[in-house]
Amino acid sequence: MPIRNHGSRLAAVLLLAVCGAASADEPAPADDPCNFRSSTPLLQRGVYKAHAYTERENDNATETAELTEDVKIEIVSSGCVDSSARRYTLTYSGIALPERTLAQWAGLAQRELDGLRYLEGAKDAVRETIAFAGSIAATDSVGSRLVRCADDSMPPDGECSWSTGGSHAIEIRRATGTVQVILEESSSR
Repeated sequence: MPIRNHGSRLAAVLLLAVCGAASADEPAPADDPCNFRSSTPLLQRGVYKAHAYTERENDNATETAELTEDVKIEIVSSGCVDSSARRYTLTYSGIALPERTLAQWAGLAQRELDGLRYLEGAKDAVRETIAFAGSIAATDSVGSRLVRCADDSMPPDGECSWSTGGSHAIEIRRATGTVQVILEESSSR
């Protein structure tokens, strides 16, 4: 409804000045491009040895746990106004780790992630990554890295552009006595 007379306009300006406008002397809020909490724990507490959840600045978090004596997981979550990402690193240790193809490691990672004990509703956040690992496991993929964009395209340079809506990736890293299976998911909105 428009303000029709000058007295009412003056009252509205004074009301805005007193109640709604910030003074020039007040400090501006911190310039945080990632100004919301997107990360929450996924795993049930008290189920896994050495379980820890640590929030970091800029809406990042790390969750770690020992699933068995020879298998550890690290989940790194990050979010911003228009994107989010999560990385699951499964570290397998042992003297005699078998040689496996990318597809076989993906199948093992799929079973590990699918079998974890999650907080109520938290498994929903992992379903796409579990499905991605399953889709790789159902192939004869070899190599040490594979990336698929959210629009199902395969980027020739291994990097998805913003317009694809995000990506899923799997990478195998081998070191003496350990193999890391790294699954990554990202989304851009």
